[in-house]
Amino acid sequence: MLGKIVLCGLALCATGAVLLGGRAPRVSRETHAASGQVRRAQPVAEHPRNVIEAASAAGGRAPLVLAPVVQAESPTSASEPVSAREVHALVEALRDDTVRGNALRALRRLQEADVSALPTLERALFSDDEQQRSLAACAQVRFPEACSPELARVLLGILTPPPGRRFFEASARPWHAGVGRAGVDERWVAFLALQRDARLFLHVQLELEERLRGDDPILRFDAARLVLAHPEARERAEAIRVLVEHLADNHIADDAAISMRYLGKLGREALPAVCAALPGRDEQSARLLAHFLAHVEPTHPSAHRLSPKEISRMGFPAGDMLVPR
Repeated sequence: MLGKIVLCGLALCATGAVLLGGRAPRVSRETHAASGQVRRAQPVAEHPRNVIEAASAAGGRAPLVLAPVVQAESPTSASEPVSAREVHALVEALRDDTVRGNALRALRRLQEADVSALPTLERALFSDDEQQRSLAACAQVRFPEACSPELARVLLGILTPPPGRRFFEASARPWHAGVGRAGVDERWVAFLALQRDARLFLHVQLELEERLRGDDPILRFDAARLVLAHPEARERAEAIRVLVEHLADNHIADDAAISMRYLGKLGREALPAVCAALPGRDEQSARLLAHFLAHVEPTHPSAHRLSPKEISRMGFPAGDMLVPR
C-alpha cells in the first residue's frame, strides 16, 4: 500500500512539472506579443505644414505648400519679429548651398518680415546667383509696394526655362528633393504676380507680346493668359487666337480645359477667333469650338452642346468647362 502511495505522489509531481513547463513558454510569447503591441501603438510625430493659399481665377491649382524641414539651429523663434540684421543673413541664405533646406527655411522666415526688408530683397534681384534672384522675387511679391521693373524682369525670367530644359524641371531644385519635393513653386508664384499686378505686367508687356508669336507653345500659352488678365492690354485678339489654338490635342497637360474656361469668361469677345478657327485643327478642337458656339452663338450652324458624358469621354474633368464655378 505504501508503495502505491509513493508511486501516486511521484506521478502527481511529474504531471505538475509538465503542466508548469508547458505554461511558461506561452506566458513568454504572450508577454512578448503584448510588448510588441505597445511599441506599435506609439504615435508617429507629424510635422505641421505651412500652407499659403494660391487661388487662381483659372482654377485647377493646388495650394502653395512649404514643406516641413528640420528646424534651423537658431534660438530665434518664428513668432519673433524679423530684425534688419536677420534679413541680411536670410537673403544670403537664399543662395545655392549644400545645406539641405537652408534656402527654404530662409524663405519661410522672410515670409514673416515686414516692409523694411524690401530694400535688401530688391538688391538681391541683381545677384549673380539665379536661385537667390528667384527666391528673393518670391519673397517680394507679398508686398503691395513691390512693383519695380527689376522684379518684373526676374519674375518673367522664372517663367523662361534655360535652353534644353522643360518647365517641370524649373522648380525641381536639388534641395526640393531633400525636403520631399514640396518646396515653393517659383513658376506659379511668378505667374500669379504678373497676372494680378498690372504695374508688374506693364514692365514686361512688350516681351509677353513677342512670346504670343514665338515658337514655344508653352511660352505662348502663358503669355496669352497673362495678356488676357489685363483688360487694357493691347494684344488681346492675338492672345485669344493662341487660346483657340490650344483647344487642339497638343499633349500639354490641361491646356485645352484651361483655354475653354478662359474663352467661356471672354464670351462674345472670343467669337471672331473661334469662327476663324472652324472647323478646327483636329477632332477635339472641332468639338470644343462647337461646344463654345452652343453657349455663345447657339444659332451658328456648327453649334453643338456636348453632354457631360461626352466631355468625360474626351478625357476632361466631369462637368461643363464653360459653366462658371
